Amino acid sequence: MPVEPKQDVGSTNQQELNILSPCEPKRDPIPWKQSSFWGGYSFQNLSKEHPSLRGIQARVYLPSWLSRTAWDFEVYRSCIGWKMFLKPWRTRPRSAPVFKYAYEGLLPELLEAFDRKEASPFDRDPHGRTLLHVCHAAYVGRSNMVKALIGMGLSLEDTNVMRETPLQIMGVGSSDASGVVELYRFLAQTDEIQTTLQAFHSMPEDACRSPDNTSFHHLLWKIPNFLSVLPGEQRLLFNHLPLSIRFAHLKWYHIDAQVVLDHIQSGADVDPAEFRCAMPDMGGSSLQSFVQAYFASYFRIFRARMGRHCGMIYPKRAPDITVE
Repeated sequence: MPVEPKQDVGSTNQQELNILSPCEPKRDPIPWKQSSFWGGYSFQNLSKEHPSLRGIQARVYLPSWLSRTAWDFEVYRSCIGWKMFLKPWRTRPRSAPVFKYAYEGLLPELLEAFDRKEASPFDRDPHGRTLLHVCHAAYVGRSNMVKALIGMGLSLEDTNVMRETPLQIMGVGSSDASGVVELYRFLAQTDEIQTTLQAFHSMPEDACRSPDNTSFHHLLWKIPNFLSVLPGEQRLLFNHLPLSIRFAHLKWYHIDAQVVLDHIQSGADVDPAEFRCAMPDMGGSSLQSFVQAYFASYFRIFRARMGRHCGMIYPKRAPDITVE
């Protein structure tokens, strides 16, 4: 059954966060579909993704003329016995106050709306976006609202109708590196980081063309020492992955060049000569994109210096992200 909202939203103990044991691997949410006049359903077999599990996940969409509701049903058997879950989703207009509270980070108002039964943690907008999708705090890396919503039972891997997840934007718009690191350390406790690293290991040789389902790849090359959010063994494991996998989603326009340089000089088995073979011919990771980003940065610095020399005023560049 759905997890009821808790007032103690700052707690991060394992019981409240429902951290899964190795005996009970994480199940991927069912992709969301647009509701139709006649309704519909989605179905997936858990044993295909997790051989140790025996069970199913299903979602039933009621006809749109009857109700804006969908029901998730999940039943499975793991090594600790049978379990069953039932979760209702309700589609509300995008103008509903609950989405405003989530976007603006108004946690007290959000909890009051839940208490008055005017909204629930499992509301979606007409595009299938959950409260975590519309939560601006997730984009800028504020952890309190994100922690609260995850503690209520939402997942960062829930998709909207475009197959987008909240994890894709987590912290990418933040200028507070310490807040983003704190948020990702919290996510490591909820098994989100482990899922990301497993995806790294399963990447094919053309990893640069694989789906980019998490902001982890971008923040890795933007925030100094971002790998510190991972346990020591996982950091060591990451440093020994093939270069083509580590740099699979490196975009030259969205990195801190010093972070990449420090990674090369840290003894992480990176030979600068390997960069060329690891770069695709097209896209933001290519050698051409590197040259463009280099000269764009050089021109920006040159223009700022000339502006100061000539007494001209240019907009200030946003400060670089650093971790204290």
